[in-house]
Order: sequence, then structure tokens, then C-alpha cells
Amino acid sequence: MAIDPMTAGLSLTSYENLYHMGIVVPELAPAMDEMSEQLGFTWAPPRAFPVNVHEGGELRSYDVLATYSVAGPPYFELIEAIGEGVWSPAMAGGLHHIGVLAADPLAEIARLEEAGYEIEVQAVSPEGVVTGPTYLLNRFGVRVEVNGEAARDMVLGWIAS
Repeated sequence: MAIDPMTAGLSLTSYENLYHMGIVVPELAPAMDEMSEQLGFTWAPPRAFPVNVHEGGELRSYDVLATYSVAGPPYFELIEAIGEGVWSPAMAGGLHHIGVLAADPLAEIARLEEAGYEIEVQAVSPEGVVTGPTYLLNRFGVRVEVNGEAARDMVLGWIAS
């Protein structure tokens, strides 16, 4: 019996926390069509949303366009390439990140930093307060996106729409 990470309790060091795998694509609509045809995915309606991130020592703003697979977990997330940073066209192709949920995201970020990961990007308010996902990268190029439990409700609501 598989444990559903979208409804089960969260522990700090468990694959039970894995809830999505993110892929940056050059264009969202054609990628959705192609992956539906090739792999049978059904997608939630794409959403555009503004994101402020602390990236490369500066505050940047993006209008991110993304979707999630309806089937999961783990869900597949497609993000349309944008800008020059973590979601840039240069990042398109292959697995971009592994998304995990944490009961205490700041503690999980600290744990990963202690384990050798470096913060790459953090979603922040205009005042610089961490408000959402944090991307961390290890020396092997594995990128982990840490989210709080509120992300679970957002994703489930999105894919149900």
C-alpha cells in the first residue's frame, strides 16, 4: 500500500514528502499536448501567477505559467521557460526539480543546507520575507523545491479545477 504524500503526515527525511517533479519546457501548451499524447497525462488548467524571488543576489519578479498533471502523486509540473534565472530557456529539458512538502519548511531548508545543498532561489515578499518555495541545489545538480504544507491544498485545488 503506497502512502499518499498529499494527505499523509510529513517527516523530514522521507520520500513520503515527494509530491511533484518539475520540468521546465520552452512552451507550455505544446509540451502539454505532446506529453498527453506520449504518456497519457491529463493536465490541470494552466495558471499564470506573479512570483517574486531572491535569485543571484537580487530581487526578481516573474509571471510564471505552469500546470500540474491531474494524476499523482507524484504529480508532474510543467513550467514555461521565462527570464534568465532558474526557469530560463537554458533550464528546459529533463527533470528540473523534485518538489517536497515540509511541516516546517525553514527547518527542512536548514537541514538540506547542513547536508550540503545551497539555496538557489527563494520566493519572497517585496520586503524579502520567504513566502513560498525555496529551490536548493546539491553538488550533483539535484535541485529540490521545498514547500510548506499549504502547497498541498493549493495543488489539490488546482488539479480539481
